[in-house]
Amino acid sequence: MEDQRAPAVTGELVKRFGSGQTRDVASVFVCVAASRMDNMRARLVVVLVVGVCSIGEVVWGQCTKTGPCTCQTSSGFVDLTPLASSSGNPKYKDQPDALGSGFMFSWNPCTPFDELTDCKQVSGCQVSSDLAQSFMLGTQDSATFENSSGTLQIKYSATQDSKTRSLVIDLICDQKVEDGNLVVQGELLPLTYSMQLTSSHCCIKPASKAEEGLSAGTILLIVFFSLAGVYVTVGFTLQICVRKATGFERIPNSTFWLPIVGFIKDGFKFTFTCGKASYSQI
Repeated sequence: MEDQRAPAVTGELVKRFGSGQTRDVASVFVCVAASRMDNMRARLVVVLVVGVCSIGEVVWGQCTKTGPCTCQTSSGFVDLTPLASSSGNPKYKDQPDALGSGFMFSWNPCTPFDELTDCKQVSGCQVSSDLAQSFMLGTQDSATFENSSGTLQIKYSATQDSKTRSLVIDLICDQKVEDGNLVVQGELLPLTYSMQLTSSHCCIKPASKAEEGLSAGTILLIVFFSLAGVYVTVGFTLQICVRKATGFERIPNSTFWLPIVGFIKDGFKFTFTCGKASYSQI
């Protein structure tokens, strides 16, 4: 008899990943589900889902922090600066969470903001509906970038009243969304608050040529002409000041270089006459 648990398990797994819930919870769910399944088809479904998530992690790789809202990967960079508000107010202000907790949440990438009494120079803030309470969810300096099962996340933290709260934001790439769409999921784990940002600015942008640095060919040309310049300068100086040479003898190693000039001249002559000139004429 075919195991009917595969569709239910798969549906729950997709729901958890699609809603942006923490990938660690989903991973545990996968392991437990797989261990309880006797049906080979059901196990294969779970393995395929985990494989897709692993591929996503390989694609993203490590994104090294270069600023409070920027990071660098091996293939480019992510920059949330265009989404930042520099007015002192958060870009995304007082948004309710999906859990219906009664609290509202604010977040601003890159630059800090103030809100109510306790949220001073923060990156994220939680406030009560009556605006009587406010809690810091992180500072810009605390920002870190992490790859969680193929999804890039930016994380913040802050301590207030001996309690450390964390803000975790999934960065979802969508080239069609310019300004950014923020969904506040709420307190999915104790003192850990989750959000999901969908924007084109969450996508990896290829590094420009200037940012990629000099190519190998450019470096070789720089080294060649630098050494050639040193050779000519030092050689002329020695020939004139030490050996008191005059005329063509001032050229360093003139007995070597002057015949080469003649060979080049002969080569051009032979080429433009299509070889009609005899070697004796050349």
